Amino acid sequence: MKKLDTTTELIFRIFTPHSNYNFWEKHIEFAKLAPEIQDSLKIELIESLEFLKKELSPSFLRGSDDLHPLRPYITDKSKWRIQYLIHFANTLKRLKGFDCNYSILLDKIRSTNSCRDEGIPFVDIAEAFLRNSFEIKFLPIESGMKSSDFKIANPKTKESVFIELTVVNESDLKKQADDCYDILLWKLTFDRINIPHSGKLLKLISQEQIIQTLNEIDEAKTKALTDRENFVFLQNDKLDLIFAHPDKINELKNWCDVNQRRMWFDGLTLDFNETKRIMKNEKIKIKAEQLPKNKPGLLFFIVNPLYFWQIDIDETIEQFNSDMEKFPNLLGIVMYSYELNPTKPKQVRFGNHFYGCKMMNEVMCRTLYFVSNNHFNVSMSLKTREMIYSSFM
Repeated sequence: MKKLDTTTELIFRIFTPHSNYNFWEKHIEFAKLAPEIQDSLKIELIESLEFLKKELSPSFLRGSDDLHPLRPYITDKSKWRIQYLIHFANTLKRLKGFDCNYSILLDKIRSTNSCRDEGIPFVDIAEAFLRNSFEIKFLPIESGMKSSDFKIANPKTKESVFIELTVVNESDLKKQADDCYDILLWKLTFDRINIPHSGKLLKLISQEQIIQTLNEIDEAKTKALTDRENFVFLQNDKLDLIFAHPDKINELKNWCDVNQRRMWFDGLTLDFNETKRIMKNEKIKIKAEQLPKNKPGLLFFIVNPLYFWQIDIDETIEQFNSDMEKFPNLLGIVMYSYELNPTKPKQVRFGNHFYGCKMMNEVMCRTLYFVSNNHFNVSMSLKTREMIYSSFM
């Protein structure tokens, strides 16, 4: 009897050479043969791959680079990615059935940059509104004209709500801190032997000082390797590091427990509360001006998941409302993010504001926070408003 492939063996067999990942047929072949995919999920996956091949083009995988945000959901074979890909394709199928300017959405999905900031978010937001009986229409960009990204409509009341979306990109400081951390982590962990250590980046290290810092880490690692008795400290205003000989790793772990420290290396602690930056950069004003003045509108901001750990709800409501007062057509602001963090679903509605966590599949969690505009003053039926709230849930 022929031995059945395991998933790992099947991946290796089908996707060797690596360039095979660029062919839809190979992914469809894998879906048909994968031993760990349930039959019902297998059928949905094959249908989704065939649909996406037709919509995005047979050459999409060969023509897109590895940074295209949709590509991992096609090439990676984790169950949660397969679930998301099926969910994504099913939403596209529904949108294609509407008079929604579908070609505008496809163009955004095909482009690496547009897909990240607009294509995938548009699909995710549209799915929530479709699920609650709204109709969707993506709006073309007209030269010299301000325009929203898309609009939703309640088919029963014929009421429309216009939506503008933006990604709150990482600050320059955050990017610099990430680069600095990556360089130091490489030196600590991957350059020569990984010496047991505990440490934290305290302050951003400039490019002019980074070489000296790397040399100091080298010296400390070398000293720890030759000293089996003592810990080696490297402490200044930018770094707080302690090294130990590999034989003393358990002693270092105990020392960390006593001193309430973590093993290995932590990056710079940054403020992810983007409320202040949104206010400072007049993001609300800039985006609200894209909305029709006499029609209800919503602003969606995609934020870092850590934003929700640092946010002060009362303060954010007050700050956002101080800006929204100038736009009585603005129903409110939606802040949301996705992260791989299985968590218990939660929904809290306080007044006209809303906060919720929702599992999109077995590992992907969507966190959403809606700040209602206390100064909203455009006609809207209670039914349409409740349909919008249901879309948040």
